Amino acid sequence: MKFKRMAQHLLLSFFVLFTVTSCAGIVPIIEAALEAPNVEKQLNRISLGINIIKTNHDILYNMPVSSDAEWVDKIVAEITDETKKSIEEQLKKDPYYATVAFTDRIKQQRQNPSGINNLFGEISPLTYQFYNRMNALYKSSNKLDVYQAPTCINEYKQFKDSKLIKVEAKKGVRYPNVEEAVIALTPDPDTLKDARSEWNEKMVVVAELKQTTSELEAFIDDDNNIGSSELEEKKEELAVKEVELENAEKSADEQESIYSALLKEAVVMLESEYEPEKVPLAKKLDKLLEAVDTGAAQAGFLFAIACAKMTSSIEQMESELKVFEDVKLASWFHGNDTIIQQMNYRQDRIVKNAIYAIPNITIGSYYAVKQSLVAGKYQKIVKVILDGYEAEQKQS
Repeated sequence: MKFKRMAQHLLLSFFVLFTVTSCAGIVPIIEAALEAPNVEKQLNRISLGINIIKTNHDILYNMPVSSDAEWVDKIVAEITDETKKSIEEQLKKDPYYATVAFTDRIKQQRQNPSGINNLFGEISPLTYQFYNRMNALYKSSNKLDVYQAPTCINEYKQFKDSKLIKVEAKKGVRYPNVEEAVIALTPDPDTLKDARSEWNEKMVVVAELKQTTSELEAFIDDDNNIGSSELEEKKEELAVKEVELENAEKSADEQESIYSALLKEAVVMLESEYEPEKVPLAKKLDKLLEAVDTGAAQAGFLFAIACAKMTSSIEQMESELKVFEDVKLASWFHGNDTIIQQMNYRQDRIVKNAIYAIPNITIGSYYAVKQSLVAGKYQKIVKVILDGYEAEQKQS
């Protein structure tokens, strides 16, 4: 019931919030509607959503950008057949994709004889898009374990042991990240930086409290903890943390309003101070902000879909793990130790990811909403510059 209530709330929230980019959720919704109940697929959806959030975070706050940054074009480029083949080879190194054919064969025989589960193939369009992003942003991206769920707040913002590619500006100014570049376009960047910094700090506090409350709720809702001596203590702790969260959200919202007001003032000032030298950087930023906004929408729909499907899928977890044992037994009979190791890894990952499913959906959804809102605010700055450029072009 917990997943069902969350799913209804999330789907409604993301359809309302992402009205413009709601088409980003159509393909995963169709895929989910046609597939048989499966816990691992939902956990992988959650992980994929978190991964998109991580790349969004690095684009906004960690990736250097300039008016001629080549990595930007790679992020937004159409994915070719050649790129897909390269990604498919990369995916084979993950235990899930390396062995899913074995487990799906058994599952379909037992649960889905029609075979409709494979209509879209095992690799979704969003998976291709994410890997294309990841390969454009990080060194040695093929070594990252992208399907391991985060267990602490910092893991929602960056991949463990990841290193961003080196970026140099061949011409123009090199800014440390998208946010700094957008603020640099405004008439009063210092004031905006201070307000932005305070808002970011308050959002971190909210995210940390959301993680704590989600973990407490998961413990309380778990039927296995009904007789636990810790149950009443956890309930009392949850009541305290909910009050802290409410106050933290109020404080963050107030700071967001201050920051938003300053950005609106910047837009008004830019409307009367068109500077053509800002156009090349604005064009590059427009691409990135659109990519961040679309990515946030995609992540949001993945969380909502996984939550909705988890209600029916969770009942299949025991049978899924039984399939794993069947594959391992067959692999042992044929002397294939590699498959046994990969299946053990998948099994351990499912158990760990299931524990953090609710916190990951909660915190991931929070970040998806905030990233979309941030991208929208910055797009207004960029748009007023590009509107001035278009107006100039029409007059010439």
